[in-house]
Amino acid sequence: MMNMVSPIKENPFLPGRLYMSDDPSSIIDALSHGIPVIAAIDVSEQNDPRYNGCVVLSGLLPPSTVITEMIDGSKEKGISMYLQYLSNKDREQTITTILAALQKRNWNFLIYTEYDSNKEFCILQTLSIFLRDLFGINMGVYKNPNYPAFNIDKPEYQFNISTLLLSNGFINVHTFADMMPANVPPDLRVYPILLRDLNIKFESPECAKRACMAIINDLKQEHQTKRINPIIFFWAT
Repeated sequence: MMNMVSPIKENPFLPGRLYMSDDPSSIIDALSHGIPVIAAIDVSEQNDPRYNGCVVLSGLLPPSTVITEMIDGSKEKGISMYLQYLSNKDREQTITTILAALQKRNWNFLIYTEYDSNKEFCILQTLSIFLRDLFGINMGVYKNPNYPAFNIDKPEYQFNISTLLLSNGFINVHTFADMMPANVPPDLRVYPILLRDLNIKFESPECAKRACMAIINDLKQEHQTKRINPIIFFWAT
């Protein structure tokens, strides 16, 4: 019997698509077609005419510890260290900026990095693993139809994306509620945002969690029915 492969369910909250390239000609091509280019290059090169019109995000590049490991040690360990580096709180604003671009615009975006650095330090490979595993973002290879870009819709990805976007101020609580998986408690870091309009002192974290889930469910229902749920008024008083 033939195995039937289920089609990939695309993430409706990330209409943008992300491509990658280490070919310098791709910058001119992308910009000429109105495709924003994110240049993962050293900050010292940002004034180079080659990168005119690009958004420079040097925080995507591997740190010196990763470079040393890849040169003198193991590439596999270097990639693991690189992934940890990208997951660090200090990189959050950079990563969230990319998520926000994909969430706000139904556009293609290109991440470019230099050929030699990419080959030696696995920059695009590691970025691909990071974005895929945490957010379901599969970067396509620019101008290569065999490697298209797509964004997978799964609860764990929606949770991660909505948490970062809300906690960094890129979306409001209504959009957050729409994006959050149903009946899943939100991350602790968004509690203050969801509860900030309530003049209530909660007796325990469990009470606060229930209040947050009630607010999310109310907002979801409001969006679905186009009517304000009276429970929202209860929590806001």
